[in-house]
Amino acid sequence: MSINLDTLFSDLDTGDLPKALEGRWLRLGSRGYDYLLSTIRAGDGVTEKQMVNGILILSRMRFERDPEDVRAALAKLASDSRLPVRSVATRCLVGTLRSEVLHRGSPAPRAEHVEAIRRGLDLGLEDESEAFVVDSLRALNIRR
Repeated sequence: MSINLDTLFSDLDTGDLPKALEGRWLRLGSRGYDYLLSTIRAGDGVTEKQMVNGILILSRMRFERDPEDVRAALAKLASDSRLPVRSVATRCLVGTLRSEVLHRGSPAPRAEHVEAIRRGLDLGLEDESEAFVVDSLRALNIRR
């Protein structure tokens, strides 16, 4: 049975991301990753809730292909005009960098990612996201 990705994406237009829906996306592997990445990059006709939930799933799927593609998409969205989208994109970007540097031994974050995080902070983030981002920058020894 083939899953209609357009329909599955429309299901992301919900407040809190249901675990079952997230699981369906994660089980799709690279097929779901490719769809989410291209849809989020394009942004056409994507609601704020779909964007936020899509970003959350995509950040968890970043190792399906090249994680840099996800980081680049998140860096771009860290300047989004919509506060919830900007907040989740910035939080996920710094979270992935923190995880990769502190737990995987990756090199220091690239300058363009750090600048994207700073832009997100300058534009303003939701309180919870801002606290996480500031704490993560401190853990990475990066000044705000």
